[in-house]
Amino acid sequence: MLSKEKKDNQAIESARILASLGNKLFANKLSNQLLVNHASYIREASTKTLEHFNAFLMGQPLLGFWLSSTLKGLVYILRDICHLGGGGSSKIIGNTRLTDVLVVSHLTNEDQLGQVKDPYFADLVGSYSEKNSSISILSLNSSRIPINVKKLGARQLIENGRFGLMEGSVAWVRNAGQSLQLIWQSMCCTDPVYKRYLAFLACTQMDHRTIAATRIVDRIVILAAKLQVKVLVLTFEGYSWERAAIKRVRDLNPDIVVLGYQHAVISGGPRAINKKFYKGMDPDHLFAAGSAMTEVLIREGDYSPSDFTMIGSSKARNAVESKERNSNVLLAVPEGALSETVLLADCVCEIARKKPDITCILRLHPALDWSKVRPKLNDWDSALANLHLSNTLLDEDIDCTNWLLYRGSSVAIIALQAGKRPIFLDVDGSAETGDIIPSKISWRRLCKTAVDIIEVIEADQADGWPADCTDRKLAQDFAREYYKPLDHKSFEQVISNYLK
Repeated sequence: MLSKEKKDNQAIESARILASLGNKLFANKLSNQLLVNHASYIREASTKTLEHFNAFLMGQPLLGFWLSSTLKGLVYILRDICHLGGGGSSKIIGNTRLTDVLVVSHLTNEDQLGQVKDPYFADLVGSYSEKNSSISILSLNSSRIPINVKKLGARQLIENGRFGLMEGSVAWVRNAGQSLQLIWQSMCCTDPVYKRYLAFLACTQMDHRTIAATRIVDRIVILAAKLQVKVLVLTFEGYSWERAAIKRVRDLNPDIVVLGYQHAVISGGPRAINKKFYKGMDPDHLFAAGSAMTEVLIREGDYSPSDFTMIGSSKARNAVESKERNSNVLLAVPEGALSETVLLADCVCEIARKKPDITCILRLHPALDWSKVRPKLNDWDSALANLHLSNTLLDEDIDCTNWLLYRGSSVAIIALQAGKRPIFLDVDGSAETGDIIPSKISWRRLCKTAVDIIEVIEADQADGWPADCTDRKLAQDFAREYYKPLDHKSFEQVISNYLK
């Protein structure tokens, strides 16, 4: 296994090892329960994803890891049961009428309730319903907030995001049974690396991520059967629950059509979304958010151009470039992971302290709450006049900034469209596997420390901001291909063709 130092320097190799082991696993017949395991195939080669495999890569004893994973899974279930008053049952809220098309999206914060536009599918569902057959949208409750039925739209369904006592118990038992099977397979295996991999999967089969994926798959499968769905549309980003849900709905209804919406950002290295696993686990067709990502998947994955239909994304912006380029604002945009938020927040605070002439803004991901983030920050200094937490719309933040500090957030692409300078915080040498902007885009800067970032800012200030820079224009062209404007007609036509 890899030491800590080697792991930092060999992220690509680590990801390739994990992808190879996943290929070996998927070459065999897999149970539906094992498909739910979030570590069954590496989602992507980013540092954030590789952290889920640390126990395997670092050679840690797995008995303690199994116990820790099992405890986290139990806590996840018990927390849900407690929210339901010690028992009760989870349920889908909304109009559960029969529908031809079911779209699966995600609720990440309470503000999304009742909105006309979904954060992933925008107004595609509403527009489709005005002209065609019945359609509903299920929002998976990732925020764990109580649901106000009055805020739900006419076609919106939502889960309350809670395991009931019986449902949670059954999910735990099913995963425990699969975990024991993996332990037995490991004991019988003679390949030492694959033997350890199977034992590692026995651990991750019990953790909170796999338990959550189990809940999601059960929700989708039960609802698709209840509503007699003919076409199922899923977000498609490489998560284990996606393949598991596709396989299980097909087991129940071989005639169902499954369409994936590939909208997530793509970084370097192996990734699950590249793969066609066959055996009923792949979507029938993919909606694409932009041509740049599609070209990568065709070049590096198992896909051909006929597998995709371009429908664009709500993230495509008709960004108006600011004429004023001396605003001296740095905007930090972490992903929805607490560790990444702490990393960027501490960095931007250091910059604010050392550069009083720069306004530094931290914009939280919608899935995170400041009350939970603030206690984790060691260096945040609210007394600094030039350090702020954003409370405005994303477009307003981007419009006022010149520099965008990021790790894996898709906001970096939106900022590029507006001609802003993206700066990737490469504290761990993960740019090759974690940066969504490729190295050919020289307008983007890589920085390892706050001092490096300050040097970039001061260089731009000295140059008077290179407004007509060729590198900037090339970067904007790339960003405009990454997310195309929404194409309602293409979305509707694909679904209509499958319903004929």
